[in-house]
Amino acid sequence: MPQIKQVVIPLDGSAEAEITLPYGLALAQHFQAALELVSVDESGGADTTNLFRSYHQHLDERLKSKYPGAPAWQTYLRSGKAPDEINKFIAEKNADLVILSAHGSSGRGAVLLGKTAAKILSGIIKPAILVQTPPPEGSPLFSKILVPLDGSGIGQAALDLVAELAPAFGAEVVLIQVVEPVRYMPSVDGLGAYTLPIDDAEIEKEASIFLARRAEVLQQKGIKVSTVVKTGSAADLILKYASENKVDLIAMSTHGLSGITRWVFGSVTEKIMQYGTLPVLVVHPPGG
Repeated sequence: MPQIKQVVIPLDGSAEAEITLPYGLALAQHFQAALELVSVDESGGADTTNLFRSYHQHLDERLKSKYPGAPAWQTYLRSGKAPDEINKFIAEKNADLVILSAHGSSGRGAVLLGKTAAKILSGIIKPAILVQTPPPEGSPLFSKILVPLDGSGIGQAALDLVAELAPAFGAEVVLIQVVEPVRYMPSVDGLGAYTLPIDDAEIEKEASIFLARRAEVLQQKGIKVSTVVKTGSAADLILKYASENKVDLIAMSTHGLSGITRWVFGSVTEKIMQYGTLPVLVVHPPGG
C-alpha cells in the first residue's frame, strides 16, 4: 500500500510553475508529509544563483503570508541540467509523489508540455501529478476523482494511491471503462476486411462486472464510489465525462517498462494531456 511521506515540487521561478504549490501544501498537510521545493540553476553563474536564492526567500515569505499554519517546507537549489538534477533529487529524497507544472499545455497541445516537465516524466517511475491550470480558489482541491481502467490489472497501481487520496480529501471516486471494440479484421491477402460479430451489450456487461469488483474494494474502505461504462473513443469520452461531471483529478496507471514515457505519450493519455485542463495523476505499477 503506498504512503505519501515525501512530496517534491520542481520550481523554476515562474508563476506557471507555482500553480503546483496549493496541491503540494494540501497534500503535505493531509498526510503530514515532507514538502521539498527544488530549483536548478542551469547557468551556474553568481548572478543567477543569487537570483534563485532571492526567489526562494521571497517565496517563503509569500507562502507564510498566504498559508498561515501550513506545514513546513524546505527549499533547495541545485546546479546543472534541470531535468537531470531534478530526477537525481527525486531519487535522493525517495519521493513518494512529484508535482509538476505542464507549463502552458492546457488544451493547446502536448507540444507545449514544458521540455523540462516532459524529460522529468520520462525519467522517473514515481507517481506524478501534472498540473495544467491553477486550482479554483475557495474550492476543495479533490472532491471527485476519475479513474479510467482498461480491464487489466495495470490500473490497480492508480487505485492504491487513490484509496489514500480520496479519504484524506473526502472525495468521491468514479471508475470508468471505455470499451473500444475492434469491428474489422484485415483479410489474409490484405485486400479486404472481415466484420467481427461483436455484442456491445456483452462487452459492456463484462466491463460493469470488472468495475463493480474494483469498486467494492474501495467501498469497504468507506470511500464513495460509482462506476461508468462507455463505448467509443476512450480519450474523448473520458474528457467529456470529466468536463460534464465536475471531476477534479484524473488518475491513470502507466504502461510499459521505460518509466512513464510510453503511457504519458500513449494515444489515450496524450489526448488527455493535449485537450484537458485537469490535473492528471500518473502512477507506475510495481515492476511494470
